[in-house]
Amino acid sequence: MLAGSAAYALGEALGWPTGLDRLPADARAFYGTIVAGTLVGVFINFIDLDPIKALFWCAVINGVVAVPLMIVIMMMAMPKTGNGGVHAAAPALGDGLAQHRGHDRRRGHNVRDLVSFKQSRP
Repeated sequence: MLAGSAAYALGEALGWPTGLDRLPADARAFYGTIVAGTLVGVFINFIDLDPIKALFWCAVINGVVAVPLMIVIMMMAMPKTGNGGVHAAAPALGDGLAQHRGHDRRRGHNVRDLVSFKQSRP
């Protein structure tokens, strides 16, 4: 599961052909990432690694990386960046970092509902 999601994330970020519906010959890098992730998972079983400690340190790394990533995402969502007609509404920009869990309790809706599109939605 984790190897597949990593392969999709890496493949989409790097513009590789992705998808389990493709033949391995058509998406070599995608399937290679799945194989590499699976081999890393198998290798971890043979070393003396406490899975709870590993989960803890993954959460610590995630917490450290989340703040700069949220700043970059909020900067990309500003209207002046010209990001294809999608921009964050003013309340979302102000509350973006504070609402890192994606829910605005004061207004009772998700931050993603504050994103406005130039196209009309049904």
